This record gives sequence, structure tokens and C-alpha cells, in this order.
Amino acid sequence: MSYPRGTDTQSLVFEIVLTSLLVLVVLGAATQHRLLGPDAALPTTATIAAGGLVGIPVSGASMNPARSLAPALINDRWAHQWIYILDHSRRHPRVLLTYLLRGAQRSDEHEAAQGEQNT
Repeated sequence: MSYPRGTDTQSLVFEIVLTSLLVLVVLGAATQHRLLGPDAALPTTATIAAGGLVGIPVSGASMNPARSLAPALINDRWAHQWIYILDHSRRHPRVLLTYLLRGAQRSDEHEAAQGEQNT
């Protein structure tokens, strides 16, 4: 179960940073399909692993609302869950940040995002 080990403020800031990095890497890997090819999952996996190693001692390194809220529901432990709910409600600004950094999606990227049905 994810729970903060630092202060609430430290944990919230850490969750925002970790989740922002994860979203940027996932969206970057999705748009760089020709460069990464079948290894596109490696940057995402590495980001999750590094985020866990760095983030667990401070914020619990949730990076995913289901990872925080499902165990809280089962164990009926709701203290500090607002940190993870607030962090995960901020995803749309992260997608906007990626758009500003990388620009609009190109047609080949759109086709890659559709999966194998286009091949």
C-alpha cells in the first residue's frame, strides 16, 4: 500500500514530479516508435523502477491512482490518500506540457498509436 513517509507537502511534490516524469516518458516513447521500435517499453519500465527506488522512501511512489486507492479501499486506510488523488487529477497539464515540448502529433505517429491494425 502506498503511504507517505515524508511530510504531506514533500510527498505531494514528489508524486507530482514522479508522475510527470512517467507521463512524459510514456508519451515520448509512444511518439518515437520508429526510433525505439520493439524496445519502446524499456524507457517506461526504467522510469517506473527508478521512480520506485527514489520515491518509496518519501512518498510511497504511487504514480498510479489504482496502486494507491485499491489497497486503501481493501484495508480501509484513508489517511493521506488525498495526496495521491490530488496528484492524479493533474494529468491533463502534463499532457499539455508534452504537447508544448514535442509539438503536434505527426501522421506517422498517429498511425503507430493505432497499433497493428494499420499494418
